[in-house]
Amino acid sequence: MKNFTVPFRLWVGLMLLPFLGYSQAKFGEVQVIQLDTLASDVSSFTYIDTYTDQLVDIDGDGDADLVKLIGYLRASDTVQVYELVWAENIDGFSTGSECNPLTTPLHVIDTFEDVTFTKTGPFVADLDDDGDFDVLHIQANGDLVWYSNNGSGAFSSSFSIAQVGLKPYYLKFGDLNSDSHLDIVVVTGKDGVYWVPNLGSGQFGSLTQITSQIILSNEDIITEIVQIADFNQDTYLDILVPSPYDTSAVWYPNTGTGTFQSPVSVYSHLGSIDDNITTHVMDVDQDGDIDIITSEFTRYQGVADTMYVYFLENTDGAGTFGSPVQLPYPSDYVGAYGRFFDVDIDEDGDLDLVGGGATNYGLVYFENIGGSAVFDTVKTLIPSDTYNYSAFPLMGDISGDGQDDFYFYKPPLSFLQAAWYQACTPSYTNELVGHWAFDNCQDTVLVNLVGTQQGELVNGASFDLGYANQGLEFSSSTEQANLHDSTWTLGNNDAVSYSFWVYPQSANGNRETMLSRNTNGTSLILALTNLRPIYFLGGTNGAAWTFAGNALTQNAWNHLVFTYANGTLTLYQDGVQTYQQTGITGNLNFGEGHHTLGLRYDDQKPFLGRLDEVRFFNTELTSTDAAEEYSRVAFAPAECTYTPVAYYAGDDCNADTAFDGVGAQDGLLVGASKGTGYLGTGFSLDGNDHINLGQGASLDFTDAFSVAYWVKTTMTGNGVVLTDNYDGSNFSYTVFVQNGLARLGLGNGIPVASNYGIPTAVNDGAWHHVAWTYGEGTVRGYLDGQLEVTVNNIPGAILPNTTTDTWIGGRANRTDRYFTGDLDELYLFDRELGVDQVSVLAGVALDSASCPAARGSRTDLSAASDLDITVYPNPNAGTFTMQWGDSFSGDVLLEVVNTMGQTVYYQEIASHEQSLEVELQNRQPGLYFITLTTETQKIVQRVLVQ
Repeated sequence: MKNFTVPFRLWVGLMLLPFLGYSQAKFGEVQVIQLDTLASDVSSFTYIDTYTDQLVDIDGDGDADLVKLIGYLRASDTVQVYELVWAENIDGFSTGSECNPLTTPLHVIDTFEDVTFTKTGPFVADLDDDGDFDVLHIQANGDLVWYSNNGSGAFSSSFSIAQVGLKPYYLKFGDLNSDSHLDIVVVTGKDGVYWVPNLGSGQFGSLTQITSQIILSNEDIITEIVQIADFNQDTYLDILVPSPYDTSAVWYPNTGTGTFQSPVSVYSHLGSIDDNITTHVMDVDQDGDIDIITSEFTRYQGVADTMYVYFLENTDGAGTFGSPVQLPYPSDYVGAYGRFFDVDIDEDGDLDLVGGGATNYGLVYFENIGGSAVFDTVKTLIPSDTYNYSAFPLMGDISGDGQDDFYFYKPPLSFLQAAWYQACTPSYTNELVGHWAFDNCQDTVLVNLVGTQQGELVNGASFDLGYANQGLEFSSSTEQANLHDSTWTLGNNDAVSYSFWVYPQSANGNRETMLSRNTNGTSLILALTNLRPIYFLGGTNGAAWTFAGNALTQNAWNHLVFTYANGTLTLYQDGVQTYQQTGITGNLNFGEGHHTLGLRYDDQKPFLGRLDEVRFFNTELTSTDAAEEYSRVAFAPAECTYTPVAYYAGDDCNADTAFDGVGAQDGLLVGASKGTGYLGTGFSLDGNDHINLGQGASLDFTDAFSVAYWVKTTMTGNGVVLTDNYDGSNFSYTVFVQNGLARLGLGNGIPVASNYGIPTAVNDGAWHHVAWTYGEGTVRGYLDGQLEVTVNNIPGAILPNTTTDTWIGGRANRTDRYFTGDLDELYLFDRELGVDQVSVLAGVALDSASCPAARGSRTDLSAASDLDITVYPNPNAGTFTMQWGDSFSGDVLLEVVNTMGQTVYYQEIASHEQSLEVELQNRQPGLYFITLTTETQKIVQRVLVQ
């Protein structure tokens, strides 16, 4: 085969109309995909046809790519050339926004000259059992050829599957002989239906005929007639063949070996038809078996075009079908053939039917009312002026937003153009286009609650106490947050509104930038000067650095709503209008880009303070809207609850194991014992024993970590509290006590002196809380919740000794490094904790217990009570049920506490109750402690939220 490659590029041009959500199904406007040559003699090529495309994830990156077969005539020698290609979907064929164009790579799988193909194809399926989509095509002479995908979109040379010798029409795939390989069903127009067994490893058996029924004679029609499904619930895939050339539609039962029994009648055709049948299989009535949808179109019989769509119920689950029930069509509907989809288009919990189409109705759907197989009358999804009713539509998540989009050829475009319609993510309201609550403490990504466009922290901006839960804190001249929100534009008359809470900490700032638009040229800036709001509207006249409203209260939360439209800017403070400017002229400069919090677009004029609940609108807000924004959330600040990667509490007096409270990194006590702890029981070490935590990723750190623990000792030598043991000469990290001082060593991954100490002694025989944090080149040491030492600009990174064991209380091969004393509540984090988080850990009240007595407020359930208490499910997503067999002797207080000691749930339980359903609000993943307290006992159970 001679290769001839012409480079192509894929252009996507698009416009956006938001998906309106739950009561009705609407899609954004057409997104045009156009294939064009890059050759200098582009005008010398004549495009002749394009073929049915496929929409699947070719390169394994989680979004739907496009597979096409394109053909054209080469003008110089009139040779017909075909290219089998796939177009790589980068960010939904966009620049990172839901609805913004990008040139995307087009990858050539193979090139052909003087070879013809059938009307349908290419096809995709996993033929070699390696978990990715391979590509097949059918040549007009009946040859089936396939290309193996390596999982990333690189394809092998072609392999021949079979010389069919017939004229295949299209292919279906399924395991027909129960050997776990995808076999190929070959549908021909006039020669019946065949199958080719997949023998595994890319090898195939002989072609075998299933039926000789004529399927269609007009190969210009693109439609799906034959279907495969398990109609009789025997776990084998059967074949539905509703040929228009027989008096009835039938299905062939599969014995499970690829041999088929005599056909079973489904229904008799209702009229005189020719080639115009489309079928679909789905569980319409939600009873667990497969029903049939079929359409019949009387187009060539000398009568008016008439489209009929029927539902046939599988009445017994064994393949006995009831009488056809016609779906409601309007009398003026002029139908078409093609393909059906089942999808919950209106998001009401049942499967609706999408497909067909008409010259006067476009792409349509039937609403399945309550999953009862009672369908509402046909509704238009995509209007007829843009949807090509004769197209073969595809459905998939092109835009990567979790919703299905539609792809098809669009008139009046050429056949080297196609279109897709995007189901844009529903907004919180129709006008709300961005909402950042800043409550995802565990990540540097800033989650947008109403769209796919997120944000990130830059230069040390961090989470802190917010107005509602957490917010963002800006404490230096470089800290900022970028909010990527370029998927929306201004509303009518340049309408835009901002609602947010602000906590200013500087009384004498000069144009401190709370929010600015980062785009081409000076845009919108919202700032503070001496605590008074000031704004700049780039592109307009009369709104340059204009003061507005009243000065904000320093070191307190203030709510602001800036709203602008049609030349009028209005400011609301705490829900009340305090300023309005009218008569502003010009157009607001609001182009492609993003918003920046905490700094101006040019990285100048930093804001010092906190921001929370930042919301954007592309409409003008009214006074009622502003008041609702002010009262929308209640004042409820909360610290970030970082989940430790390992936690050792020394709970169980009877075990020789140091249980990891959050993971699977349990430790083995080697001579050490359980004794009196700071919070209940803890670990006791006498100078010649240790606890071996083994090897695990949760104990290996490189660029950031924190360790916190309670210690009680009188030792004067050198004793290891925690260390990742040496790997030869490679030293990772160690936490230790030397000459009465708490110290941290970071090993030879740090090219400077890396032994740090807290100057205040801890060997006075009393309990002390010690915490070390490391991140972004800075070490901080805390004693009893107070910051004692800070070392900045530390180069290098910690060596992760992944093949050595981590110990508590000693160091391998050094008998002079054993610790003497008591340890308790040892936490490890894979991030740098802040002073507030350390303060919470250090602020837990003393509640000691010694073995074999019960362990204070961290007592294990089995040791504390004879009650059979069950928590399920555990782990869970923040909602669980507690159940106990016997009644308590009196009323009970239930508390759920996170690992930072904060109560996140509180409930009084009457003595007669025996179960309780708990739902944690604003939960973060991690370990929580459920505490049940009565007059005589305290019972604690762990629960893990994922």
